[in-house]
Amino acid sequence: MPPPSNVPKTLNLPNPGRLKISTPCAYQSDSGNHLKRKHSLQTKVTEQPEDQEEDTPDEEDEEGAGFEAKADGQDEEEQDEEEEETKVKLNPNYRQHTNLNRLPAHIQKQIDWGRIFGRLVDTYQDPGTIIDVGLGLENLLLIAKQKGEVADLSKFTKEELRQYASYSLALRHIPALDTYITSLTNKDEEDIVDALDQLAHYMQKGQSGARTDDTNALKTQIIYMIQHYDKVRTQDLDVRINKTRGFHHPVTGFLLSPADRDYDEVKVVIDDKTFIPGPEDWARFLYKDFGEHYNLEDPIEGLFQSKLLVDAFKCIYIGASSWDTEGKKKNRCKSKGTTANLHAVTGHSLAYIVAHVYQALDSAESHCKEGGAFDLAALYFQVVDFFEDEDFTPFADDVLKWWNKQIYPRKSSARSKQDVVPKGVSKLKLSIEARKKRRLQSTPLGNSTNSGPAVGQPIEVNPKTAQT
Repeated sequence: MPPPSNVPKTLNLPNPGRLKISTPCAYQSDSGNHLKRKHSLQTKVTEQPEDQEEDTPDEEDEEGAGFEAKADGQDEEEQDEEEEETKVKLNPNYRQHTNLNRLPAHIQKQIDWGRIFGRLVDTYQDPGTIIDVGLGLENLLLIAKQKGEVADLSKFTKEELRQYASYSLALRHIPALDTYITSLTNKDEEDIVDALDQLAHYMQKGQSGARTDDTNALKTQIIYMIQHYDKVRTQDLDVRINKTRGFHHPVTGFLLSPADRDYDEVKVVIDDKTFIPGPEDWARFLYKDFGEHYNLEDPIEGLFQSKLLVDAFKCIYIGASSWDTEGKKKNRCKSKGTTANLHAVTGHSLAYIVAHVYQALDSAESHCKEGGAFDLAALYFQVVDFFEDEDFTPFADDVLKWWNKQIYPRKSSARSKQDVVPKGVSKLKLSIEARKKRRLQSTPLGNSTNSGPAVGQPIEVNPKTAQT
């Protein structure tokens, strides 16, 4: 998508730190005269000093035929002096970043929104399309609410309803995006269209950039991960080579093979090119113990509970080396998940990991969402559908509960209701209720004096009563 016409373009200008420039406007003209300006600056630096003595007529006669030889020697001396003077005039910031190509703050912010959008909302669909559909449905629901009616959503397709759900999810993860869209309501219609076009363009740029960065990071780390599990059979895997992965290697081929079929049989039909696994074939790397105990009668058992997926999630959302806790320093930088307001594992964030792990194990050189040997976009939305389909809600909740214990074990949101223990202020409230009960038990009827509890008197406190 080309950038909107009203968006300033960034230019690769020459580095102004080559020489100290006495004239402030020396670099304000076009870059085509850069060499001429440089030559004039060097000439100005090496001007002849004022105290040099002028040649007399007698000296010129005495030089005679040796003038050309002396002139050549003088040119060499002047060249040496010119180089020395130029070295003195060099800017200490030479070759350092000059911020000439840095984007304006509001544009960089929209690119950052796109990165969050790609990782947590939708990594394949165009952000502009999702925003357009989301705004349309949002306005329809608002009008129906003002009239006291129920909006008719039957004319919207399943794809459009999914896009509206993605739009709502984006506003939850990116509150600043909601504020920005709301601020456009006071502008003219033409200005609103231009602003939304610019927003869609730069968010798509950030979305694509995040996908590329995470692909490159996981392509390297995935080899270290599987070598950590099986050092013997993975010694020949190289982090710099992709062609040896996929079904060209027994370990990566095993992880990519369907969990409901024997790998030896799958390898034969794949080599014969009579069978190509698709997104509908749940791969072994998605299952607990890599499908070693796969239940043919209950394919959901152990699904998305793979150690490899957990390590990949930590690699992308927490830090590239956070998955390996042996001998690694604690990551003190703010993680991508924290920056994006991700405080619990979601179906969209898990689908993002599944697509990237498949691509990292595969022999494909680049992350192709469509048109390649494997449809990664179809796999991504298949995982999203699992977590958004009402028929799978009980199973999806159990999977997310398991994931939150793996990624956020210390957060209260990751604990089940049975595991909740009163802490902090809750304990203080229990103490207050216990004191009230002691006073009631120790005070005779009709006596309002506040006497303390009897020494040695047992105190029984019912936690359920105290919490009410």
